[in-house]
Amino acid sequence: LERLAASEAPKVRTLPIPWLGRIAITTDPGEGGLFSEMACTTELLARHYDKHGNLLEARTLGSGVIVIGLVNTIVSDAVTGTTAIPTLARYKYMDTGTGATAATDGNTALQTPVTSGIARPVATLTNGQTATTGNHAAILTYSGTCLYNSVGPSYPIAITEWGMFDSAGTSNPLTGGNLMDHRIFAAFNVNSGDQIAWTYNLTLPSNN
Repeated sequence: LERLAASEAPKVRTLPIPWLGRIAITTDPGEGGLFSEMACTTELLARHYDKHGNLLEARTLGSGVIVIGLVNTIVSDAVTGTTAIPTLARYKYMDTGTGATAATDGNTALQTPVTSGIARPVATLTNGQTATTGNHAAILTYSGTCLYNSVGPSYPIAITEWGMFDSAGTSNPLTGGNLMDHRIFAAFNVNSGDQIAWTYNLTLPSNN
């Protein structure tokens, strides 16, 4: 029986296929009804505005990488936690940087955070969708805007990474806090006064 522990038998395995992306197969002997919803999914949307509020670019950046720090924190909260603030409510501080190495689930910080006083905005959390027996998925939506208004950095800055933390951070560049999700993407070239509005959707499935 020990050999059939969940930790040794993942429900879904993925395989990269050139030009097609990834395909997935399941070895789950259970009765989960929706193969496409056997795992949490994420989506990051970005809208880049200039200092006058004109929309320069809007992109759907797809999924990021939920890191081990988040899932371990959720388990720890359930077993030994005493805080009255739920884990997912603590993770609400967005940050950006210029790192370009692919994200992994072992990441604990941004690779190259932007310097000189550009604060981590506090995301607003909303109920993006309530799960029902028809749609089987709840969506938690985080919305926040990074304002690039510091006089310190040399503009333009090529923003290529995004992350969500449970702390506003300290020092310059900002450090500290636990990382929840990390995403690397093609650059947004921001000038002084520009802003990027981020929308992060975390989908939590039922019927699993």
